[in-house]
Amino acid sequence: MTAPESISAALATVGISFESEGVTCREEGEANQYSILSEKKWIALILQNGEFGVTRQRANMALFMAAPALRDEVIALRAEVVRLKAFLKTVGWEMPA
Repeated sequence: MTAPESISAALATVGISFESEGVTCREEGEANQYSILSEKKWIALILQNGEFGVTRQRANMALFMAAPALRDEVIALRAEVVRLKAFLKTVGWEMPA
């Protein structure tokens, strides 16, 4: 398994694949360096602490890659909570803060 495939595999374990959205992550030639690309244009070059092993560094990159999707999910969840609170209020129930 190549480095980008292993990062993709890590993302797949949390149900996220960014290849389909045009965003990829790859290990660079220098130790501890990773780049995030969108449609073959770089977004970020990340240098990680060399004390972390490759497995930990790849897990960190999976978190970086997942952050936008996770943020969107949290925003959507918050909107659902607001709608639920409004509904409960119409039927005379109060949701704790």
